[in-house]
Amino acid sequence: MIRVRFCHPRLTFLVLLVFMRRLVIQALSLILSALPTLDCANAISVDEFDSPQALEAKPPQGVQYSLATTSGLGGTRAIEAFADPSGSAFAHLLTIIDFGFLSHSQDNDILGYQTLSWDGDTQAAVLSRSGLGTFDLLQDSSSAFRFEIISFDYPNGKSINLVVSVFDSLDTSKASQATLVLNQSINTPPGNPAIFDLPFSFLTPAPGASGLANLHQIGAITLRIDGMDSPAADLQIDWFGTNGICRNPPNAQGKVIDECGVCAGDNSSCADCSGVPNGNATLDRCNICNGDGMSCLGCNEENIAPLLAAMDGGAKKIEKRINSMVKVLLKYQPSAKNKTFATKTNAAAHKLQVRNWILSWTIPADSVVCSNTAFCSSASNDPYLQEYRQHNDELLALAKSVQAKLKKLGVKAIKSAAGYYSQAGKIHKENLDMTYKVPTGKFSCSAP
Repeated sequence: MIRVRFCHPRLTFLVLLVFMRRLVIQALSLILSALPTLDCANAISVDEFDSPQALEAKPPQGVQYSLATTSGLGGTRAIEAFADPSGSAFAHLLTIIDFGFLSHSQDNDILGYQTLSWDGDTQAAVLSRSGLGTFDLLQDSSSAFRFEIISFDYPNGKSINLVVSVFDSLDTSKASQATLVLNQSINTPPGNPAIFDLPFSFLTPAPGASGLANLHQIGAITLRIDGMDSPAADLQIDWFGTNGICRNPPNAQGKVIDECGVCAGDNSSCADCSGVPNGNATLDRCNICNGDGMSCLGCNEENIAPLLAAMDGGAKKIEKRINSMVKVLLKYQPSAKNKTFATKTNAAAHKLQVRNWILSWTIPADSVVCSNTAFCSSASNDPYLQEYRQHNDELLALAKSVQAKLKKLGVKAIKSAAGYYSQAGKIHKENLDMTYKVPTGKFSCSAP
């Protein structure tokens, strides 16, 4: 394992600069939240650069390696750094990952590169071309790699190359490569990085490969920051991923989107009653999955007042969480715009809660349930239940809208309201589950 010592003045200074920049970002986030921002919320996250890592290379050491765990693709991140031996022995090529971004820095009299690898392997110096299994880059309609870049100094008019390579997991002789050339100075406001896309259509066979990698079965991804023609280059990258519809790291199965089309979903939102996503199994009139409707012929009287009371209370609980989230929003940013938003949101939540209270008690508390509709007729409760479910969804949508505003205010605000939002989601599900426990109608049965 390589131990990195921060004994070089330039490295120490860069670490301090990184730390100070993060403090500035946090301090200015409230002021700059009103600025227009680019919509970067849609993408597979390869690396958010949250787990710290540092590496230093200098002549005549040549290649250096470092390995770190990460929440990004594959669970590990390896870095290879190369300093051209022809450079000054006192020059350094530095790599620092911390505070959510990557910093690449070269002294004025040194050429070199660094290569980051995501292959799920614990050997930094060896690329495992099938380490990710068969990761599908196209699973969420991605069409390009995406970079969020904070700054690039474009020293002496010298560009720097970002070279992305992908490796076919099932045919390791195949690999693809594309290059993003940064040939302009970049200096973005805190929290609003510049967006650069590298289309998959730009991929060509990598040197030595027998053909293009199949993007549906990728076993490893590398990013080479090539400064072999860019002495004195300084570059900061905030995020690296793709431009698809899901901005989240893959799960243990390499999925960012489930079979229902839900990002980070668990296949439950479109599952049939037997748990099969997009399946065709249905509940019969006796609430039996794929049943024949003949399993329950009798009629039973039941008092469902406690269930209706719980449905009534569930709506009030979500409204209360929304009110609490709105208070947090106004605490951190009591602008006139937010006050107007808060008033409208609270009013909408109360209106939906009152309607669901009325709907809960429109359904008879004394319910006669008959399984055999051949001998029983009923007045349906479905219109009330469907409307209750709709309002239940609308209440959660209001909570999400407040959550979206809180995310723009920074970590403190989102942490302050995190409990309320998660509780609202749990209560929403409980309310929905209760509606399916309510009898679909009040039955009147005739003699056979």
